[in-house]
Amino acid sequence: DFNTCVGEDAMFSNTSGSNNIAIGDHAGQNNNGSNNILLGARVMRSATNSNGNIIIGKEAGSILGTGGNNIIIGNGRNPSADSSNNLLIGDSSHSTVVIAGKTISFNLDGTVTWS
Repeated sequence: DFNTCVGEDAMFSNTSGSNNIAIGDHAGQNNNGSNNILLGARVMRSATNSNGNIIIGKEAGSILGTGGNNIIIGNGRNPSADSSNNLLIGDSSHSTVVIAGKTISFNLDGTVTWS
C-alpha cells in the first residue's frame, strides 16, 4: 500500500489506495484514492475515491468527493464535491494574486486587471 499517515484517523478508512501522504488529524479519513499529498487537519476528509491531489490547509478540500488532480492551498478552500483539474489558492474572499511583483485583480464585474 505504501502510504505515510501521521495524525489521528489520517487515512483511517483507506483499504485500497496507495502512494498517499496524509499529515494531520483526520486527513483523508474516508479516502480510498491514490497519489494524494494531504497536509492539514481534516484535509479532504469526506473524499471517497479521489486521486492525484495536492491539498494544503486546515479543512481544505473537505467536501471533495471523487474529483481528482486538484491543487488546493488555503484554509477551508473547497471546490465543488466532484470537481477535477483545479488550481485553487486562498479562500474565496481573496480577489488579488501577486506573482513576481505583478498584481492580478479579479473584479466583481468579471474582468481581470494587471498592475
